[in-house]
Amino acid sequence: MRQVIVNLSNQRRQAVFASLVIAMLLVTAVVGTIIASPSAADLESSKKEVNAAQTAPGSSLQYTILLDNSGDQPINTVVMTDVLPSAVNYVSGTLNAEYDQAFPEPLTSLTYTNGIVSWQGSIGQQGAVTITFQAALTDTLIAGDQVTNTVAITGTGYLITRTAVTAIITTTNVFLPIIYKPVPAPFLNVVVRTTSDNQWDVSWLSPDSAVTKYELEEAQDMSFSNPTRYDMGVGLEKSFSPSATTNNLYCYRARAFIGALVGNWSNVRCVYGNYRDDFNTDTGWGIRRQDTDDVNNSSYLQNGNFVVKIGGRWDYAIASPLRQAPWQNYRIETSVKLEGGIDNLHSYGLIFGGDWDGNTCPTADYSTCFNQYYRLNVIWTGSPDKMKFNLKRIDYHDPANNSGRGVDLTLFSDVLLGDTSGWNTWAIEVYADGTIKVFANGTLVATAQDATYGSNPYFGVFASDDEYLGSEPWFDYYEVKPLP
Repeated sequence: MRQVIVNLSNQRRQAVFASLVIAMLLVTAVVGTIIASPSAADLESSKKEVNAAQTAPGSSLQYTILLDNSGDQPINTVVMTDVLPSAVNYVSGTLNAEYDQAFPEPLTSLTYTNGIVSWQGSIGQQGAVTITFQAALTDTLIAGDQVTNTVAITGTGYLITRTAVTAIITTTNVFLPIIYKPVPAPFLNVVVRTTSDNQWDVSWLSPDSAVTKYELEEAQDMSFSNPTRYDMGVGLEKSFSPSATTNNLYCYRARAFIGALVGNWSNVRCVYGNYRDDFNTDTGWGIRRQDTDDVNNSSYLQNGNFVVKIGGRWDYAIASPLRQAPWQNYRIETSVKLEGGIDNLHSYGLIFGGDWDGNTCPTADYSTCFNQYYRLNVIWTGSPDKMKFNLKRIDYHDPANNSGRGVDLTLFSDVLLGDTSGWNTWAIEVYADGTIKVFANGTLVATAQDATYGSNPYFGVFASDDEYLGSEPWFDYYEVKPLP
């Protein structure tokens, strides 16, 4: 009887031990799951600050820009562009950047050129970059003016803007006890696109229950140099539906009134709308990168078309208006044909996912734009009804001749067009998850998956030739619009 009791006790001990082991395994699995699910890269906590909320004309200011990645994933290509307002003059030699991250300082580009402060580089997980510089206000400002400096940040698939405002004051005699309570600024919400037909809503939060009206400004540049102003009464929202245009940037800010008192402007929110160019006037298209062993290339308008002409052999050129595609999912479409004596291996194509740091493009060393991008290349091989095409990711350029090198996302394939000497419509659809679709005359002809440069927003066209010089594609229109 005593022996039975001992056996039962051992069995209980074994059961308890097994339960503890299972519990420990469950805890380990949960912890492992938590550790294996890091948060995405996030730049929303980035800031733009100025050391003086109000000051006199001619005073010095110090601006601080914090690029903060609060996520647990690195961001490989962050681009910060600060176009200084006309009332601000950069103080030479004051531009500086400091890095706060766990790994050594990454390769970066920090420059000031022609009124633009720009930084481009990578930011690691939980990493940050602090950029500072000094500037002097012009002495032509008067009391009541406001100097608004807005920085644009990209790198996580959408545009982030941060604003610093300085109010201009002068010495004023104040007879007490007259005291004015400042009118607080509204806070603009993220601009929400309501449809793919170039419609969106702009809304803001009320800063005070005593507000008697709001003013909303819309401008097509971040400095609000030529804004349109709307009297909104006490409304907190306005819808916009502009036509597609070649200047597709729209920026907004609001301010509040309490009686005759007016408050400061709010933060700035921007959105990129539909882009369309019918090439009837010069809208800024130009060659941005080309093969450097022979630069006898040109671009121009002719008969309502945009022409890229390759003058040498084994040569190429990229042309772009340096405008940004709408956020997230979008579609590029163009109608194109080869003119001017088509020969074997003449080609045309589309460029998208390109970078630009805001400086002059191109420069002598081709370092400021289209260092990486995606390229659709369509090649004529002598057939009257079909051409070859492929989609390639360009990661770098051969220093010997500036030719693009990278990874083929699709193999060269034949596509039946009907008439290779006439107009044909090509389209690219780009999705935030890395899906890329290629269409020829409305038919889906290829699908690829690559998100490497998905957050780069710049686009353009491509032309090249091989042994036989003179490739001359004509582009009838170029359209970029968001997808539903």
